Amino acid sequence: MSNVQPSFDVQYKVLLLGDTLVGKTSLNRFIANRDFRTDISSTVGIDFINKIIPVEKSKINLQIWDTAGQERFRSVSRGYLGASKALILIYDVTNRSTFEIIDYWNQCIEKAGLDLEHRYLVANKIDLSAERVVDEETGHRVF
Repeated sequence: MSNVQPSFDVQYKVLLLGDTLVGKTSLNRFIANRDFRTDISSTVGIDFINKIIPVEKSKINLQIWDTAGQERFRSVSRGYLGASKALILIYDVTNRSTFEIIDYWNQCIEKAGLDLEHRYLVANKIDLSAERVVDEETGHRVF
């Protein structure tokens, strides 16, 4: 049995959900390292990072889970919903089908009866405005 004390006071599990290639891994790595790269390959299965955030006199460990977006991995991603305190649903504004799949994830969340503290919707790749097919107003209507 280990006597090592954790270097944080509280831990929160945050799950990133969305279709393949919407930028979940890029967002996760940016949160962890403040590093943006475009040469990232798709996640296979699931991956996570730990990010310690100081809040007043406490240290919070955000355990951010990056899920694979391919359809064949959706059952794996659904399995990780239960222990999450927050969900970040991500879509690519240049790909309408990635926006439409958000409804699928919302249905999974409702069916699971999750007691979420927070649920966020992130419109990713907004810098590609010339290629945008999902406008901001449409995104605001999701929740």
